[in-house]
Amino acid sequence: MGKVTYAIGFKNELPFEAEIKQQRRVYNSLKIKGNYLKAAETARQLAETLLDQSDELAALEEDLEIQKKSLTKALDYCNEAACFYDSPDQYKELLSVKYISIKCLQKLQKYPEALRSCQQQESLVQKFRSDDHIVRQELFKNFADIYFNRGADETFCIVDDFQNAKQYYQLEREALLAIQEKANYEDTEELKDLVRANIFNLGVVECKIYGDLELADKLLREAIEQARLLMDLDSERNAWWELGNMYKMQDKFEKALECQFHELKLAQLDNSQATELLCLYDIAVTYLEMGKDEKSLEIENDIEALANDQTYATELIEQLEAVRTTTRQAQHALAVTSGNINSAHQYMSLAKVYEQVSMYAKAIKALSDCMSCLKQQQTNDLITLKLKFECNLIRGDLLWKMKKSVCIQTLPRYEIQDAYSQFFQSLSELVEPFLTAWALLENASAMEEADELRNKKLKIVKNLLRIHDYYCMPEECLKWQSEYQDIARMQGTSKRPSTESFSSDEEDSSLEQPSKIARHSLPEISNVTENSNDHAGPSIIKSHKSKVIEVRVISVTHERKLLVPWSDNNNTVQWLMDEVPNRCWILFGELPRISHMESRGARLFPGDVLSHIFSDNLANVSAFVEDYEPRSFSDLYVNACQRHGSPCDEDIIKLLTTSKPSSISLFGLGLSASDVKPLADTLSFSETIKHLDLSGNSIDDTGIRTLFSADDDRPNRIMPNLENLNLACNNIGAESVKILLIALPTCMQELDLSHNPIGYGAVQLLPALATRFPMLAKLSLENCDLDDMAIMHSSVVDNASSVELSARRSGLIISLGDNCMKQHTLESFLALLGQIPDVRQLSMPRISKQIVTFPGNLLCNIKNVQTLDISNTKLHDSAISSLCEVLNASQCLITLDLAYCGINSSHMNAVSQALKNSSSIKEVNLTGNKIEGTAITGMKNMTHSSYEEEPLFLERLRMSDCGIEAEIYDLALWTQHFAHLILTHNMVISSTVELEYILNAMSEQHRAKQLIIDASVKDVHIERIAETRPDLWSLFNVQRHPIRKTQVTAVRL
Repeated sequence: MGKVTYAIGFKNELPFEAEIKQQRRVYNSLKIKGNYLKAAETARQLAETLLDQSDELAALEEDLEIQKKSLTKALDYCNEAACFYDSPDQYKELLSVKYISIKCLQKLQKYPEALRSCQQQESLVQKFRSDDHIVRQELFKNFADIYFNRGADETFCIVDDFQNAKQYYQLEREALLAIQEKANYEDTEELKDLVRANIFNLGVVECKIYGDLELADKLLREAIEQARLLMDLDSERNAWWELGNMYKMQDKFEKALECQFHELKLAQLDNSQATELLCLYDIAVTYLEMGKDEKSLEIENDIEALANDQTYATELIEQLEAVRTTTRQAQHALAVTSGNINSAHQYMSLAKVYEQVSMYAKAIKALSDCMSCLKQQQTNDLITLKLKFECNLIRGDLLWKMKKSVCIQTLPRYEIQDAYSQFFQSLSELVEPFLTAWALLENASAMEEADELRNKKLKIVKNLLRIHDYYCMPEECLKWQSEYQDIARMQGTSKRPSTESFSSDEEDSSLEQPSKIARHSLPEISNVTENSNDHAGPSIIKSHKSKVIEVRVISVTHERKLLVPWSDNNNTVQWLMDEVPNRCWILFGELPRISHMESRGARLFPGDVLSHIFSDNLANVSAFVEDYEPRSFSDLYVNACQRHGSPCDEDIIKLLTTSKPSSISLFGLGLSASDVKPLADTLSFSETIKHLDLSGNSIDDTGIRTLFSADDDRPNRIMPNLENLNLACNNIGAESVKILLIALPTCMQELDLSHNPIGYGAVQLLPALATRFPMLAKLSLENCDLDDMAIMHSSVVDNASSVELSARRSGLIISLGDNCMKQHTLESFLALLGQIPDVRQLSMPRISKQIVTFPGNLLCNIKNVQTLDISNTKLHDSAISSLCEVLNASQCLITLDLAYCGINSSHMNAVSQALKNSSSIKEVNLTGNKIEGTAITGMKNMTHSSYEEEPLFLERLRMSDCGIEAEIYDLALWTQHFAHLILTHNMVISSTVELEYILNAMSEQHRAKQLIIDASVKDVHIERIAETRPDLWSLFNVQRHPIRKTQVTAVRL
């Protein structure tokens, strides 16, 4: 089952899938025709497309297995193409194929194979074109990139990877210089970018090997300049990031901050919010390392203000808060505590939070203090040993992350002895914590549980294996590999049996309760006759031919029928009462609690033997259900999948497990009609579900019918307490609307069908839904293809419906945006809406490309509309005139959104007059309408009644981005007549004198509560108002926007 919909529409399709299918057809056709050279070229193009698909999937954070499949297919096509290129004249094409295969192998983390492929490429270069600097540059870059990427991969890195990368980047540098001298590279821009990338890579590698850091500084700054000339923001930002890391490595935090702020500025220029968040996070961590908690807290506020995804922002902030809080608590505890164990715990907590935010040096220092406290401890009890063990384990992980790259083979002879010393010293530093932890476990073997001890040993051995593999020491690897196998063989051999496997003396284990029976499969019924003891008592009876009992399982809501075979003549009625729930669970996914059983109207005693009661081969029994044992949605789903023979989807199980009983969200799983049947059985009987989100899937009319239609298995109402249903972004049509009208319970309050090709069904839906669901408060039909076809099938509301509609009083919100209606379509819709008396909010943004004439008489029929949104829809002159008539006549309209409606200077007088005359409108949004100079006249027109001491009913006016340039005197007057005035992206307050003048004007009228405007006044100058006019400043809270620094908000306190 697909998880993400990539293509436009409703098909689950991977990126570039159409191109890949087309190229594959061409490739197969060329092979059949015997045109192998063109087939090889197509195979190479196909491999490139698959590689691009993998990159796109990685950007979308798609499942790694899907990415690997694309890369593996690309490798297969590279191998096929290489088989066709067997002529010396085709060596360039063969090199191109090798280059693609090398990139695929790197992405698959198959570094040895990638290096072998590079060596084959090197052989081809030496054989055919050893003097081609362009080819040599590409070859050296391939080698260097493989070593660099493996060195950066914690799982596969080797000690000399970065040193080897440095050598090949230097060789690439020489080849690039030769290319520049000969000027034989076709694309000069590409050549400049290659030079920049090479300089950058050399600088990064120098940092990685802790080499010449002055040279690294120089190279990275040169890479920054090159990227700046090429206007490559990403590359420039990456270079600043690496430079900042280098400074932090040297504890030069001020310089690191300078680099990080450069990086932040570039992220802001690039409008990359995710990168900007990470930049702010890095800056906050640096401030924490410097001990500047207040500065870090300021950055945290910026993170919170910037992030739209509050969960993500909270995760970042929680990490930073954990460092501050833990540090503060540890300092207090260390000041008052006297015990070494308590102090050790505090230092351990500090080390963990420091590690979490990559403050490795501080974490190592905290661990050293922790060990010092533990060494002073007199006794080696279990708590002390566990602390020492954990301390060494964390210290080992930190040292591994801070490891240095060493390469002995490439050094001059006189430096080799020092290098060997450094090599073994580095190795000793990395293994020492783990060996110490190993020794501690040996000492604690008597106090630790056997399984826990082995798990800890396995963890240590894995780390030691990784370290010795990193340093290429095969003998040590074999030693620890053998140790690992010995421990793994012992794993599980000494597990003690669970106490649950023994039956209680007080409980008869043979009489399992329904809840226990349902967890097992249906037991097999044997027809084999058992030999009875001749001296047995009367309760032991010889078994006869298998008999069957027909059981009617009767509950308040529905009835089930099932057959229960039995062959053991000792079976009792109690056995049947236990067997029926088991079979109901397996057959129907229900687990009833049976209160009693009856046969032919007589109640059965649980202890009676069935063979004594029933003599017929087919007996009839009625089982009466007291209630049903509740089961989790995940259990119900797994059961439904087993009954239908469908594979269980792990994502669905996970979501059902974590969901609340009243709210189920299965958003964006790519569910289709074939995936819906188990879900229908899982959810249909639930009386707890109030909110169900199935948006972002591929459910069509068949899927809706499966989910919501009653049948023999589901005769009762589907989800009888469902209140909120979200089916947006699926593929449902008019047929689904009819099903939902019948199937959904009358308590429905919210229904979202947006972004579905419903068409004319939505027209029928409006009056029908309003009648069928009297409590419906919100209906969303955005982007539902409500075009001219809708009018052809619209129907008139009958008299009975009219009566029911008139009784509605819930207050309905209808969203109809993005439907691109034509003029007559819109008029028909408004006529239909006029028959629904309780429409409170009508949202119609982008309802049409252009409204020629606004059907004002029809809008007046929607008498109770309080909020009207027709933003982002161009209004013709006649439409604006009609709208002004509506505004003059309306008695209920409170909020009106006319943002970006094409209202210009010629319309402003009429609009302002209508707003002034309105006795109900309190809030208007005119953002994005280029009314420019006439805004001043219009504002004066609106506020004129206030001059004559007649209150202006309009309270909130938003006129951002309207091209307004007003005098400060006019602005001050406007602020006195509106409670809330938003004028951003227009005029700019340029001095503190102007700001003080406006605040003073606002203070004179209690009506003025808020002003949002742009100001080029510095914070220092704003603070001067507080010093010079404390009486004025005490009345207002003046804040600058955290991201858009020019925006200032003044709110009356």
